[in-house]
Amino acid sequence: MLWALFLLSSKLSPLPEGFVRIEGARRLEFDRREGLITAEGPLKLLHKDWTLSGRWLRANLREEWAEMEGEVSLERDGLVAQGERITVDYGRKRWRMEEAKVTLEPKFFKNRSAEPVFLLGESIEGGEGFAHLVEGLLTTCDLVMKGKKPHWAVKARSIDIEVGRRMVLRGVGLSFFGRRLLTLPTLTIPLRRPVAGERAGRRLSLPEIGSNKWEGFYIKHSYDYLLTPGSGGTLFAQYTEKRGLKVGADHIYSAKEGRGEIHFSYLRDRRWGTSNISARLSHRQALPFGGRLSLRGDLARNSYYYGPGTTTLDASAELSFKSHSLSARWRRTAGLWERTERRVNLRGSWGRRAMLRYNITYEAFSRPKQPTDLELNASLDLERRVGKTAFLLSARKRVDLDREEYLADKFFYFTEKLPEIRVRRPLGPLGPEGLRIQAELLLGRYIEYPGGTDLERAFLSLDTSGEVRLSKRANLNLLAKFEQGYYSNRTAQWALRLTGRLLIKAGGGAKISLNYRMQRPEGFTPFRFDYRPKYHVLDIRMERRPTKGKTGLSLLAFTGYDFRRAYWQDLSLRLEYRGKGSRAYLWTGYSLERRKPRDLTLRWWLDRGERLRAQLGLRYGIERERLLNLRAIWD
Repeated sequence: MLWALFLLSSKLSPLPEGFVRIEGARRLEFDRREGLITAEGPLKLLHKDWTLSGRWLRANLREEWAEMEGEVSLERDGLVAQGERITVDYGRKRWRMEEAKVTLEPKFFKNRSAEPVFLLGESIEGGEGFAHLVEGLLTTCDLVMKGKKPHWAVKARSIDIEVGRRMVLRGVGLSFFGRRLLTLPTLTIPLRRPVAGERAGRRLSLPEIGSNKWEGFYIKHSYDYLLTPGSGGTLFAQYTEKRGLKVGADHIYSAKEGRGEIHFSYLRDRRWGTSNISARLSHRQALPFGGRLSLRGDLARNSYYYGPGTTTLDASAELSFKSHSLSARWRRTAGLWERTERRVNLRGSWGRRAMLRYNITYEAFSRPKQPTDLELNASLDLERRVGKTAFLLSARKRVDLDREEYLADKFFYFTEKLPEIRVRRPLGPLGPEGLRIQAELLLGRYIEYPGGTDLERAFLSLDTSGEVRLSKRANLNLLAKFEQGYYSNRTAQWALRLTGRLLIKAGGGAKISLNYRMQRPEGFTPFRFDYRPKYHVLDIRMERRPTKGKTGLSLLAFTGYDFRRAYWQDLSLRLEYRGKGSRAYLWTGYSLERRKPRDLTLRWWLDRGERLRAQLGLRYGIERERLLNLRAIWD
């Protein structure tokens, strides 16, 4: 039997050679004299990147043919073909399917199509790199796969697909809502990328027709062009009922050691009566000695991103050599929010074992009839590791170049380090197996704005964390941290933080977790970044969820206790059901302190595609015994 399966795989596969695995066969027979194999399922044939499934299989090893019947499905490289019967001629490496329904996923078109493309035909036959459809229908409307009439379709006497090259339709008729609008003798759709790049050719040259609540009725179309092997792009036109006509182009070009992209679009917005313009240019150029130059420019007029009634021009440039870079940016906004922004940044690093990093930034921000905000921020970090010990020297400095003429500087939060020395080292395991300890010491002078607190600080922290496996179903995660700070104004603060989480897996997707959190600070700190709040709580959580990707009922129950306030948190209960095309949840709770029930909330969604969409939501006051809110949507 194993010999028969191996021989079957080597003889039958017109795809890359290898072993074919048969799954789900209830009966499998092999006639060695005739070389005939029969199998009954439902069964699947799997081989690397393709899957063939059906109910009955007959294969002849001598004559090199095979046929499968009964809800046949063939899947490979983004192509899914469904039919009642498929015949494979392995000698000629060809196949044929009757009453075929084909789905071409976006990856079949190298992600140049945003949605799947559906093909129907009396029969479809294919081979190495080609497919032929007789009396075919092409559309992107998924109603056709449910046995209904699509909103739009292209019908053809025949459809020829050359994988990776083109799709040729002959005897073409374009229909919309059952009415034929256009006939053509031949229509050719390219399936290859016009140029190599991220944006070029990203759309398939098929019209997209539909409607939604944001645009109303719409029709969108694009055309890919190729000027040279390294230059090409896409022209597009879109008409929407609510917005109007939008036209534009995306172009990619290649130069010597460089590459760039150009985008332009224009929309006469009928909703607001404005002209929306978007233009963008970007260029990347390789330079000698490993350098790189990047240029970018953006123009947006009445853009929803930048704001209606405004025109924004944004230009930037960056010059980099290995680990050092110099960048500059200028941005001007005119209209409702007029302002000008300028920014220059120099950053980089040296070394490996001992690393030096620097960052210097100049920023300017101005508005009409207001002082200009001018700032210079600089940072310097020197890091060295000796064995398990890490040493870090950090400096941060902010210079107010406008000398507080810009009033908002008085509310700007920033911390200067002049400088800070940090030493960090692991001290080894502590306590139960799996726990480890980390020690860190910080010494430095700090200035905290806007308060202007200027003090020296010594800060020590010890923390340990790890996971303890109590059993196959129980894990315990622990964290403990101690911090001690001393300040030059003769103040001090220490803080202790404890965190623990016990997780118990009860089986069947059910879990119980206990989460303990405690933080206790004592003393006083003059810096806001050292402030530690007090808390001491225990949370209890029980939940059950179905297996990922499957439908079913989920349950979540949650409560907790606050030891500091001696207060029980509300007991919350949530039930959720996820099914095929429907979803519902029920949420309620109980106040353990007041001993009263919380309101009950119910929400239900139903989605049957284009046929039906519905929502129902209600809120019922259990304590008041009356309906508080009811909402229903039917589409």
